[in-house]
Amino acid sequence: MVANSKKVYEGKPRVRREWRTLSVEQREMFAKAFRIMVTEPTQKGREKYGKLYWNYQDLVAFHVCSVVDPRCDQGREYSSSMCIAAFVNKSFTHSH
Repeated sequence: MVANSKKVYEGKPRVRREWRTLSVEQREMFAKAFRIMVTEPTQKGREKYGKLYWNYQDLVAFHVCSVVDPRCDQGREYSSSMCIAAFVNKSFTHSH
């Protein structure tokens, strides 16, 4: 599953599946991709996997900043909250 995101997702709808419905092989693929997201820095990951790659901690930091930090709280009281949620969701999905 770790590949250039543009090639993997271009023209294909994303399908979200519940963990328990995945086969053992699919779970292992997801776990491998997630380990890469946790250990590979964003810049190096983008060099390897394409410009849509994000390190997991960077996504977490972006999310925390958007909903907790009062200097950039864009996530709870404004209509932009859906944009932020969509960005984090899409970034996570395309990173692995």
